[in-house]
Order: sequence, then structure tokens, then C-alpha cells
Amino acid sequence: MGLVAEPEENHDYHVNSQFKHYILQDYLSAWLPIMSSVSDSLTYTDCFAGPGTCSFNGTLSPGSPLVALQTINRFLRDAPSTVQRPSSVNAVFVDYQARTCEQLKTAIDRFAKAKQLDPRVSCSVLQTDAQSALVDILCRNLPTVPAFYFIDPNYRLPDMSVMQNLLSRPKTEVFMNFMFYQVVRNMPNPLYHDDVAAFLGDNSYETNNFSEGSIVYDWKKVVDFYFHQTGARYYIPFRVCFGPDEDIRLRGRLKYVLIHLSNHFKAFDKMLSAMYKNSESGNSLQVSLKQPTLFPTLDEGHLDEQVRGLYSGTGTTATFDALRQKNWRLYASEQMWRQCLKALRTDGVVVSHHMTSKTDVGLKGNDIVEFRQEAQ
Repeated sequence: MGLVAEPEENHDYHVNSQFKHYILQDYLSAWLPIMSSVSDSLTYTDCFAGPGTCSFNGTLSPGSPLVALQTINRFLRDAPSTVQRPSSVNAVFVDYQARTCEQLKTAIDRFAKAKQLDPRVSCSVLQTDAQSALVDILCRNLPTVPAFYFIDPNYRLPDMSVMQNLLSRPKTEVFMNFMFYQVVRNMPNPLYHDDVAAFLGDNSYETNNFSEGSIVYDWKKVVDFYFHQTGARYYIPFRVCFGPDEDIRLRGRLKYVLIHLSNHFKAFDKMLSAMYKNSESGNSLQVSLKQPTLFPTLDEGHLDEQVRGLYSGTGTTATFDALRQKNWRLYASEQMWRQCLKALRTDGVVVSHHMTSKTDVGLKGNDIVEFRQEAQ
């Protein structure tokens, strides 16, 4: 089985890599209490775990395994007494390199002693490729157990058949690094046909027009194709370009797309909040020199324009949450929807009726949003 990119021994990371860890931390902080309320057991899997630590500008920083363990440990120990906690959290870390696995075990042991890792957390390190590990985990884990998979490769992504099996489970979520730059380099190359077909699910990518006459593939079309192949109900794309500390010839070009895949709107909504938190305009972490913000509706004026075009004068009535869920592809946060509807109320386009909240400021949940009917 060929590789999409060669595995690396170097565990230095670039400025844009910090985003993955910040988003992972923020989302796990939201995921843990939600899933603990519906299950007594949770599973977290890191499929390309690395040695546990990374070097950033010469400073040793926690890698994704320690970021996850810190977040899990903090929740189990510090969550308010009113918040339900699980009896067990099974954390699985996978890496292909024997030396890296040994380093990771050492890093986890040090963390467990220094931070007094909660006994409800069980850690296992598997020395194998991600594909084999996922197949094994799928066989051993009950489909009803909530599971979160972090897939951040420096080489081959799992086959689509595995991703489809993962996402056929209703309480499974995947946060992955879609290696756009490497994938689109390999797609037209006959030498990689079998690997690309396995990764994308079948041969249909060969007849799909991803470029519309251009020599450059449209990232939205490629990622959208991948999403539909997985069978997931929701996804969030988070574009990351080559950063200012990488190859000067590639700066500003799309490097990868972080994708969150899920089957529930609540999961989608929580990840959307985590991603927006880490892509605010003016944030010190910039994913590229030219593109500090990543969502098409991060501009509130754009959301206002889209919603007016869809609903103005239609007489449509829906709950606040149902309206957001129906229009999830706008990728607008809950706060942005409130601000948008406030502007539409001021202009007489919308009337709101409070069912969940008490004022227009806190519009949420089952509050009714009514778009005025255009006079005949």
C-alpha cells in the first residue's frame, strides 16, 4: 500500500500546527460533559500520535496526546459537582514508529505522575499503522459508546471504507487533517490511482470536475466530494495555508483542510464555536499571511445578505435552532445568527416570539423566528 506522503521523524512543528491543538482542546472541553451525560464510558483515539511533545521555535510543547490528556484530566477533576462524569475514558494513541511509541509512553508516564492522572483514564499506545488500528478498534468498541477520533497524519490517511464504518456509528465524531496539498498532487498521477481510489472510496473521482477548466483544483469541490463519500451528516472545513515559517515558494498556498465530521447538529455547533474562537480576526495565530480568517460567513454582512436572499418576504416560520440547522452550510456561529436576526428585526424583515429566552438579546433554542410575508 503506497503512501500519500513519506512519514517523518522530525517532530518540529510550524506556527499553523498550533491551531489544531487549540481547537482540539476547546472542542474536547465541550465534548466531554455532553457525552458524559449520555454514556458512562467514552473513547478518545489519536491515530498519528507522535512522541507526546513537539518542538516549536526551540521550545518543547505538549503534542496532541498530552493536550488531550490534560483536557480530559482537567474535566474529570475540576468539573462542577452538578456535571456528570464517566466511569471510564479510554484514551488510545497510535503511531507507526517503534521509537516514537517508546517516547510517547515515557511522556505519558511523566504526565501521569506530575499531573496525577485520574484513575478513570486508561491509556494505551499501539505501534501500528492507523488503518489497522482503526479496524481493530472498530471491532472491539461497542457502536453505542461515544467516540472521538483525532486523525492528523504526516503520511497516508485511512481508506474511505474505514471512515464510512467509523461515521456509521451515531455517536462517533472525527476531527481530521485532510492533506489537501499532497492529495491533489497525487490525484492525477496514475502511479497513485489505487491509493487515491481507496482514500476517496472509488474511481468516481476520475470523472469529477474538480477544477472547472482550471489547472488548480477547487478545494471546496474536493473536500465536499470527500464529505459526501463518508456518509456523515455535517462537516466543517477549516483551511490552513503554508505559514510564514515554511517554504517561501509555498507560502499562502493551501496546505491542508481541517475537517470535523459528525452526525449530530449539536456536535457540529460545538465544533463550530471552537473553530471560530481560534480564527478570530486579529488573533495572534495566523494560518497564512493573507488569510487570517477561514469561514465564508465570518463577515456578518455576508450572513445578513445570505439570509435576506433566502427568506425575506417569504412568511417562513421556524425555531431559532431549526433555522440554524437547516442552514448549517452557511457556517455561522450562534452569536452571528443572533446579530443577523437583530438587524433583520430592526429593518422589519423578522419578528421573533420568545419560547426559550426572555429577550431578543438572548434569542435561542425554540424561540420562533417569523419572516414577514411580502404583501400581495
